[in-house]
Amino acid sequence: MKRSELFFSVLLVPLDYIFIILSGVSAYALRFSTFSESLPIQYDFSLSQVLHVLFPSALLWLVVFALLGLYSVRYDGKSRGEWLKVFIGSTTAVAFLIFFIFFSQELFASRFIILTTWVLSVLYIGIARTIVRAVQLTVLRKGVGVRQLVLITSEEDKHKLAKTFTTNPEFGFRVVLHITSFNNESRLRIHELVSRDEVDDILLANPQMHESMIGELVNFTIEEQIGFRYTADLLPVPLTHFGLNTLAGIPVIEIKRTSLEGWGRVWKRIFDLVIGALMLILTAPIFFITAVIVRLTSLGPVLIKLQRVGERGKIFSLFKFRSMVQNAENLKAELLKFNERKDGPLFKMTNDPRVTPFGRFIRKTSIDELPQLLNVLRGTMSLVGPRPHEPQEVSHYTQNQKKLLSIKPGMTGMAQVSGRSDLQFEEEAQLDIYYIENWSLLLDIRLLLKTVQVVLLRKGSA
Repeated sequence: MKRSELFFSVLLVPLDYIFIILSGVSAYALRFSTFSESLPIQYDFSLSQVLHVLFPSALLWLVVFALLGLYSVRYDGKSRGEWLKVFIGSTTAVAFLIFFIFFSQELFASRFIILTTWVLSVLYIGIARTIVRAVQLTVLRKGVGVRQLVLITSEEDKHKLAKTFTTNPEFGFRVVLHITSFNNESRLRIHELVSRDEVDDILLANPQMHESMIGELVNFTIEEQIGFRYTADLLPVPLTHFGLNTLAGIPVIEIKRTSLEGWGRVWKRIFDLVIGALMLILTAPIFFITAVIVRLTSLGPVLIKLQRVGERGKIFSLFKFRSMVQNAENLKAELLKFNERKDGPLFKMTNDPRVTPFGRFIRKTSIDELPQLLNVLRGTMSLVGPRPHEPQEVSHYTQNQKKLLSIKPGMTGMAQVSGRSDLQFEEEAQLDIYYIENWSLLLDIRLLLKTVQVVLLRKGSA
C-alpha cells in the first residue's frame, strides 16, 4: 500500500463531510432567499437549527459511504461508478434522516431543505471527487505513488496484459519485470529489484504454472515482504487475509500480509499518536528523574540508540534509557558463551555484568523502555506490535518468522504480556504472528492494559 493511495482515501473523508454541510447550508440559503417569495415560508427557523440536525447526519452519511466502499484505498478509475455510489449513499442517508425525523417527532418541517440538501450533496460531492480523482490520475501519470509490478503470465497473454497496464495508468501499476515462470533465475532477478525497492507486488496470471511452484512463489513474497495477487480463476490458495477485486478488468485475489492493510493502518496510527502523546505527557516527571539518576550514577549518555529492524526489514534507531555500562556492546562477544537462549537468535543472561545497579531497577520496572514513546510518535514503532529485534537476530529468522516484519514493532505485545522473556523464541514468534493475523484496536487496548498489570506486578524482566 502506497502512502499516496492512503492519502487520497483519507482526504475524501473531510472533503465529503464539508460538502455535505455545505449542501445543507446552500439549501437553507436557497429556501430563505432565492425561493422565499415564490414559496411562502410557513415555518421560520434559524440556520443553527439546520446545522443541529446536519452535523450528526453528515456522520451517518460518511458511514453509509464507507459501507459502499467509497473510501477504499484502491481506486479503479471508474468515475461513473463512483457517482452512482455517491447517489445511492446520499439517497440512503437522506432516507434514514427522514425516518429519524418522522419517528422522533423532531420539529424540522422544511421538505424543501431536505430534498435540496440531497440533490446538492450528490452534485457537490460528485464534482469534488471528480476533481480529486483527476489530480490523483495526474499524479499517477507522473509516476508518483505507482505500484511497481512483476507480471507472471503465459506466453499467449504476455503482450496483451502488459499493454493493458501501459495504456491504463489509472490502474496505478507499472510493470517492471515480465516473466512466464518462477525459477532460480527469476527469483534472483526479483530479489535484486526488491533490494533496490523497485518491486511492490507480484501478479500471477499463468494458469499453466505448477501448483508446487505457486506455493514457492507465495512463500517467496512473504519472505521478501511484497504483495501477491493472482487471477481468481487460477487455483484455490489457503489464505488468512485476502481481498477480491478487479485489476485491468480481471478478477484478482490479493493476499494481504495483515489485517492492518488499508484503513486499519490509519486507525492504528491515530491510536498510537493520541495514546502515545498522552503517555509521554503523563510520564514526563519519570523521564526527568530517570535521566538525572542515569547521568549521576554512571558514565555515558542518558539515552542510547540501538539498531533494530522495523517494518519491511528497514533499520531504525530505537531509543532507551541506558541501563548498561558504556562499552556494553563490545563486551557482548565475550559473553555469548553464557547465552541462556539456545532456541533462537536472542541473547539472554541472568545477572548480566554489563547492567548497572540502577539499570537493573529501570529494566525490572520497564522504565528503560519509556523513550520508545519517541519512536512511536516518529512512526518507526507502534505502541503494540512484535518485539523489535537486532539485525543479526533477524538474519536467523525462519521463513515463517519473517512475517514479523510485515508491521511496525511495538513497545509491548502478546509475547511480552504472555510470559515476558521466559518464553521460548519460537513461542514468542508464534504469539506475535497471531497478533499480526488477528489485529484489532480492541486487542491493542487489551494488551496495553495487560502490560500495565504485568509491569506493576513485576513479572519477568524488561
